[in-house]
Amino acid sequence: MTDRGGAGAAAWARDESSRGFAANQIWPAIVTLALDLVAWLQTIGLHGRPARRWEPNTLRLHLFSIPARITHHARQVHLRLSRTAAATSLALTVLNRLHAT
Repeated sequence: MTDRGGAGAAAWARDESSRGFAANQIWPAIVTLALDLVAWLQTIGLHGRPARRWEPNTLRLHLFSIPARITHHARQVHLRLSRTAAATSLALTVLNRLHAT
């Protein structure tokens, strides 16, 4: 795993001036949880891919910003990803790997 201290510090510094004291207390826990989820995504879902080494901002730019729709049909929920996005095949690989675990 890589050190994500810089990404966490940047997120904390950007939103540190929240309105209430309680929100400022919970914010570091939210940032830590988000960074842990990204680290697990890279470890499990992106294993063996160059994207495993991407920084959180690069993941957000390429993977987390793919246009998609959540649809409901026959009591099932479907995630419909854009066919024209460059990282759609990578996102499908990640989703299949995470679903298999």
